[in-house]
Amino acid sequence: GFIIIRDNESLDVHRIPTPPGLMAVVVKPNVSISTLESRQALDQTVALSNHIRQSGNAAALVHAMYRGDFDLLSRSLQDLIIEPQRKDTIPFYEAVKASAYDQGCLGFNISGAGSSVFALCASSGIADKVSSAITNTWLENGIESKSWISSINHEGAMKM
Repeated sequence: GFIIIRDNESLDVHRIPTPPGLMAVVVKPNVSISTLESRQALDQTVALSNHIRQSGNAAALVHAMYRGDFDLLSRSLQDLIIEPQRKDTIPFYEAVKASAYDQGCLGFNISGAGSSVFALCASSGIADKVSSAITNTWLENGIESKSWISSINHEGAMKM
């Protein structure tokens, strides 16, 4: 599911409910990105204006999850801090992102340090279209990828 980690040291972790029908699409292009290098490339300072806007987005995202408000959820899925710094490490990122939004995703961003990306969608039908659009955009640019579509998992990782 969705969780908030208020503090890593004390593991102050809180679960957030997710609206019914919310689907996740994750697509991993056949591109390798070093997590260490990706983290080292990040600016250690954040402009106050971006911090204020990003904090507002995070708070609104939590509120949207509780209310099941897909409109607010979509407006809140804006990354003003990390995405602008990492997007150029992923080939054709802007084209892939545009293709996902063209098919109706609620939000799109980089998963972790990359190269995987994710989109949240309001239904499985939209998720199917978004997944195809992302993989096709990369394929048209000579990059193979693998995609996964899932409802939001409320159990976490499990040993199989």
